[in-house]
Amino acid sequence: MPEGKETRKDEFFIVAGETSGEQYGALLAAELRKLRPGCAVTGVGGDAMKEEGVDLLHHVKDLAVVGLTDVLARIRTLKAVFENVVQEILDRRPAALVLIDYPGFNLRLAKRIHGSGIPIVYYISPQIWAWHRNRVHDIGRTCDKILVVFDFEVDLYAGEGYEAIYVGHPLLDRMRMHEIRDLRAELNIPEGKRIIGLLPGSRKQEIERLLPVYLQAAELLVSNEVADLEFHLALAPLADRKTVESMLASHDLPVKMFANRSYDVMASSDLLFVASGTATLEAAVLGTPMIVTYKTGAITYLVGKSVLNVDWL
Repeated sequence: MPEGKETRKDEFFIVAGETSGEQYGALLAAELRKLRPGCAVTGVGGDAMKEEGVDLLHHVKDLAVVGLTDVLARIRTLKAVFENVVQEILDRRPAALVLIDYPGFNLRLAKRIHGSGIPIVYYISPQIWAWHRNRVHDIGRTCDKILVVFDFEVDLYAGEGYEAIYVGHPLLDRMRMHEIRDLRAELNIPEGKRIIGLLPGSRKQEIERLLPVYLQAAELLVSNEVADLEFHLALAPLADRKTVESMLASHDLPVKMFANRSYDVMASSDLLFVASGTATLEAAVLGTPMIVTYKTGAITYLVGKSVLNVDWL
């Protein structure tokens, strides 16, 4: 498409390739409709975005990968989705393309769309302070607006000569919208009972790698006669219930499973075993102590270790 051709003022295109990002995409879609009634919102996301009326071209479950080996195993599918998304954006020419995190996909997308005359907004930019800091230049050169959710990120971009706007974290808005219910009262759990919440993530690969570790830890606690323990497992929206149930069946543990009630599990637990990610920030907001975990393949770990800029890993 020639640069400068007019964009459609009544359509926005949102790309969120992960569960947490698509939750924020849903909030954004709702606000866009308030600000511009009748506008169309198209993109890549999940069930939350779909419920807000977003016309989904691809679902996050088709894009959920963890680590280098998982990416390589699905490279053909990911490339096909990517090329289709590029063509859809160029054909539709939305008023703005909004990218939400998911840097491996979205940074490449920004480079392809840059120069087409379609405004690009990076909402919740990648964590350049943690790894791949050089990506700040890819973001700054290709995006028209950079919206960040931590105030210190403004200075990181400014130090490299780019303007970023601090907009606050949408996680707080999402948490305020949920009525967090007390599972202890709901289930008549005795006052002395201690609850450990299990949050092994939302992706299939995360659950397969982390849940067995959580269950082994739970067995150790029980075998060492730690008294009055009960385990509450928060089942994420994209998690396969049958897979999780089969994993639980091989362990004789007092585990209760709660689907789509992560906040309830977090708020009512004394301690959490939680996959590193958005859930750790949510748990911190709720004030629940946690043990943060993650597990990848060996190759991904070695590559990640070489590029991360954080001390505690």
